[in-house]
Amino acid sequence: MNEWTVDPKKFMGVLSVLDLVPSRPGIPSSVFIQFEEVKGVMRMSLASDVAGRVQVEGKGSAGFKKALYLDRRLFFPFIFTAKTYKSDKPFVFSMTGKQVLVTQGRRRATFDPMAASAGYGELRTGKNGTVLPIDDKLCEAIYVANSCATSDPTVPELNCVYLRRNGKGIELYTSNQLIVFKAARKTSAKFPEKLPFPLFLIPFITHDGLKEVRIADKEVVLKFDCGYIWQGVSTKAAKGFPISTMNKLLTDGGQWPEVFKLDSHHLGAVTRRFSEYLTAIRRQDWLLSIKGAVGDKQIMLEVSIPQGIFREKVGIAEPLKQEVNVGWPLDSLLTIFEYLAKDKKAGMSVRFAKKTPYLLTAGGTQVVVTRKKS
Repeated sequence: MNEWTVDPKKFMGVLSVLDLVPSRPGIPSSVFIQFEEVKGVMRMSLASDVAGRVQVEGKGSAGFKKALYLDRRLFFPFIFTAKTYKSDKPFVFSMTGKQVLVTQGRRRATFDPMAASAGYGELRTGKNGTVLPIDDKLCEAIYVANSCATSDPTVPELNCVYLRRNGKGIELYTSNQLIVFKAARKTSAKFPEKLPFPLFLIPFITHDGLKEVRIADKEVVLKFDCGYIWQGVSTKAAKGFPISTMNKLLTDGGQWPEVFKLDSHHLGAVTRRFSEYLTAIRRQDWLLSIKGAVGDKQIMLEVSIPQGIFREKVGIAEPLKQEVNVGWPLDSLLTIFEYLAKDKKAGMSVRFAKKTPYLLTAGGTQVVVTRKKS
C-alpha cells in the first residue's frame, strides 16, 4: 500500500493558513479542499472571497493519481484535534479503494472524495510584482480604516481600503455610506500611486506567519512560508472609488464651525468602557449620544438601551457656546476612537452646523459622520 506521512505540527501549521479562507454557502471551492500530490509534496487549495494555496512536503506517496476533493468540515476537525491529542506520531495518508484513509496513531478516518469542482483559481503572480512595504503602523491604520468600509456588493466601488500615494506618504480612504474616513501616514517607502486594497485580506495582514504582501497583475498576494492567500483588486473600485467626492466633503467640513474640542485619550477610554458594558447587546444598538448646555465645561457621553443607560462626563477645551445634542453610531466609531486614544496628547476637534454632518479631526485622521435623521 502506498503511504504518505507528514509531521503533525508542520501539517497543522500549514492547514491553519489554508483555514484562513472562509467557507461560504453555495461555493463548493470554499468547502471542499483540493488535494494534488506531486513528488511527495501535497498541495491543497480553497477559494471563496479569497483564494488560498499551500503545500507541505512529506515522505512517500499517498497514491493520489489525480486531484481529490475532501470536505473541510470533516477533515479540519480531525486534523486539528491533534492539538489536544498531543501525539507526535505522523499523519499517514493512503488510498483504500476510492476512499482516502488518514491515520494518526490509534485515530483513523476514512473520507469519501467529492466530485471534481472548479473555481479554485490560478496564482500566476506569487513571485512577481512589487512587495508592499507595509509596516506595523500602516498595518494598524489599514485595519482601522477597514472598520468604516463596506463589503456590500451593491456598491462595489467602496469594497476596499483605498490607498493613495501623496508627496509625503500614504493616504487611506474608506466609506460605508454613513461614515467617510481618511487618514494620512508619513512614509518614505515606495507605494503604487493608488491601490484599492481588498477587504477580505485585511484580517490576515497581522497574521504571525505572514512574510510579505505583494501586488502584481491586479492581485494582492499574502505570502506565507507554506503558500499564498490572494484576492483580486476590484476593477470598479480602481476606476470608481469616489475620492474626489470624499475630499470635497472633508474640505467643506473644515469650514463648519468648531463646536467643541476634547481629549482623544479620554474619549477612547470612556467609549471602551461603554463597549465592555454592552458586550451582550447587539452592536447595531450602540448609539452614542453627546449632550451639553451653553456654558458647560464638560459634555455628557451617554449610551441608552431598553435595559439601561450608561453616562460619563468628559472635559472639553472651552465652554460650549451652543447646546449640543448629537448621536453617533458607536459600533462603527469604536475602533477609530480606540486607535486615536493611543496618542495621549492628541485633541479631537468636532465641527458641524445646523444641517451638516459631523467632522471629527484628530492628528492626521478625519472622519465625517452622517447626521441621524430625526
